[in-house]
Amino acid sequence: MMINVVKFLSKLKHILFFYRSFWLASAIINTGCGIAVFKFGLEEVAPCLWLKIFSCTIIYFLVNEYKKNEYYYYLNVGIGKRLLWSVVFVFDFLFSFLFLFIIYKIR
Repeated sequence: MMINVVKFLSKLKHILFFYRSFWLASAIINTGCGIAVFKFGLEEVAPCLWLKIFSCTIIYFLVNEYKKNEYYYYLNVGIGKRLLWSVVFVFDFLFSFLFLFIIYKIR
């Protein structure tokens, strides 16, 4: 039981280390979307969602191009490319929706 928790935390640490390389781009997009939702309300959520999907796609291709050799490191610690990107995108979208929800409630 304890070994599984340690393995999980180790993998989570490595995934967050991978996310660190492009979190700033995501944070800038989230901030822009938050400002739009604060000013104009819920009608801006759909365009923000499409902007987020589009920007995540661009980030995926850019990171794949410039960090393709780093995938070997993650494979060596037991994290495949699909798991790495899945967890990062799910975390990023959940954080984005939570951020927009908080901004809307503050409004």
